[in-house]
Amino acid sequence: MKTVYKNGRTTTTINTAHYIKVRNERERLGLPVKRQSDRIDHPLIGKKVKTSEKEYTVDYACKQWYWGYYITLFLVDDAGSHAVRYWENISCINETVLESIEENQKNFLTI
Repeated sequence: MKTVYKNGRTTTTINTAHYIKVRNERERLGLPVKRQSDRIDHPLIGKKVKTSEKEYTVDYACKQWYWGYYITLFLVDDAGSHAVRYWENISCINETVLESIEENQKNFLTI
């Protein structure tokens, strides 16, 4: 089931009882249960990326799992503030993550 917000963004909702059963079964089988995150080498680490408003340096990258794998970049600006951006899909099927990846690919330029 999809939830549509006033701003047009959507999110997928899950039946909680069903999710608990799935999580318990995944745990029993030794499969990932929660979001997993592993730091990885990535060609953008140390490089600059920018939006129309701000410039960031890619601090590090992680391969994460939530309904499939994707790559997240952790960015830092000149003031030391951090931003986290979903960057590249590997096998994720979560619509919110996929929409975010698409937006970030459109809005960020690598310099």
